[in-house]
Amino acid sequence: MEKILILGAGIFQVNLIKRAKEFGYWIIVATYKGNYPGLEFCDEVVDIDITDYDKLSALVEKKDIKAIMTTGSDVALPTIGKLVDKYQLIGPTFFAADIVSSKTNFRKFQKDNQIESPDFIKCKDVKLYLEYIQNSSGRFVVKPDDASGSRGIHFISANDSIETLESTFISAKSYSRNGWVCIEEFILGQEVGGDAFMVNGKVEFIVTTTKHLKGALVLGHTIPGSLNPTVIDQIRVHLEAICNTLGYRSGPLNFDVMVNEGILTVIEMGLRNGGNGIVDLIKKSYGIDLNEKLIQWTMGLEVEFSPNKNPTTYSSAVFGSHRKGLISKIANRNVLKSKYSFIEHINYAKREGEEANIMTNNSDLIGYMILKSDADNYYKNVAAIKNDDLFMLI
Repeated sequence: MEKILILGAGIFQVNLIKRAKEFGYWIIVATYKGNYPGLEFCDEVVDIDITDYDKLSALVEKKDIKAIMTTGSDVALPTIGKLVDKYQLIGPTFFAADIVSSKTNFRKFQKDNQIESPDFIKCKDVKLYLEYIQNSSGRFVVKPDDASGSRGIHFISANDSIETLESTFISAKSYSRNGWVCIEEFILGQEVGGDAFMVNGKVEFIVTTTKHLKGALVLGHTIPGSLNPTVIDQIRVHLEAICNTLGYRSGPLNFDVMVNEGILTVIEMGLRNGGNGIVDLIKKSYGIDLNEKLIQWTMGLEVEFSPNKNPTTYSSAVFGSHRKGLISKIANRNVLKSKYSFIEHINYAKREGEEANIMTNNSDLIGYMILKSDADNYYKNVAAIKNDDLFMLI
């Protein structure tokens, strides 16, 4: 039986693990010790840091791994790239993964290749950061260089107090594994999310979303999104150009793009499928299982796309806690769906007896829902769901 190594066993890796099992592969999961929801579905678990190249390399040789993959997170991608290069596997190269998984590397790549991008600096020193802000004007985004999702991201203004500026820098740096912080100008426009899949240098499949945000925190997505087909085609061409310049000719893409009066700026891009329920939405709406496509691609199988021509509208909504505590009760899914008819499905990242943190970024989520809801009714529907119906704390 051929073996697949999946890095991570969190809520967004669950469906990837389950789909790979359905293909008939032996699934080995590498992850930190913990009570992760994906562990019950794999064949074998190894306690390895998903960024530990040496230990993962030894595992690949010992277990004769045929493919390595992850989803929903950028953290492991540079390590996957090194393993792909060494063992001639199918996946992103280290060159490509290292660029897009670092916010400052990606900004430099955009600048070097005359690709639309915000001005930025990188620094480890708060004094250099303060000097840059105080000699500038307008708004900025402060980001940890190599963290995934919304962790440690802050919006600031040059007019903010020294105390506010220092605290945001310290917060961002605390999430940065390499110690670097990216400070970039705030770009105006409509921010849209999306997933795509490259095949032989072409974007063969693409979906853009209406992205629901609270500051930097991603609350969820609605698909189909609100962009017209012309703008979506422009994004397709733009992503193709970036990927081919990177040498990334096939594989999954998760992206965030700012659209402003015909100008497209790629804010973030990951060489993997997206999180926050976007893969579930695409499967429900378009009939395309991006986890399946990822598995087929990394195993050297043919990848084809025949999406629904009339996609149904669905939304995702992440949820978490407003205070710290132990989860005493998780809702019965059937009871929850009967009370709220617009809830299609719900997945939990936490279990009863586990600790819940205050949700300040998407790593603190307790779960996510798939809703039969369009963008116009999104906030009304989400607000109607009582937290005590989802979970209870003590």
